[in-house]
Amino acid sequence: MKIIEFYQDETKVYIVTEFYEGGELLDRLAKQNLFTETQAANIMKQIFSAVNYCHKNKIVHRFDTLKNHS
Repeated sequence: MKIIEFYQDETKVYIVTEFYEGGELLDRLAKQNLFTETQAANIMKQIFSAVNYCHKNKIVHRFDTLKNHS
């Protein structure tokens, strides 16, 4: 994922990245009733890899979205 720019205000840091199509994982899970063990393992591997990268690079991550704060 390419970071386009980032900035901060008094309380938050904002990161602008390139757009990726495909929607949110929760929406995909809700639409698909069944995942194979291989599919589930692949998704979890990607999530764990991303969280590990954040931790190694001292990046704070949150799983809420802006729409929850409206």
